[in-house]
Amino acid sequence: GKILEFDIGNIVIKEDGQWYTPSYNEDFLRGTMRQYLLEQEKVKVKDYDIASFKYKVQHDLIEVMLINSLREVADVEIYL
Repeated sequence: GKILEFDIGNIVIKEDGQWYTPSYNEDFLRGTMRQYLLEQEKVKVKDYDIASFKYKVQHDLIEVMLINSLREVADVEIYL
């Protein structure tokens, strides 16, 4: 039930002015851009379950971005 990644990259979520990415438990590809942002302390680790993620998207409490080594950063629109 944890939000993990996109099929072509990792997810980062902006909440309260901070960027987050899910914790790694051998359950997705870590990604080079994700690792770089973690090492640079530009993102922190935080898990989002599906229910709270949906709620926060529906109430515009978070921003969602896709990151990968080719596209770097892309805005994501989520329709529920």
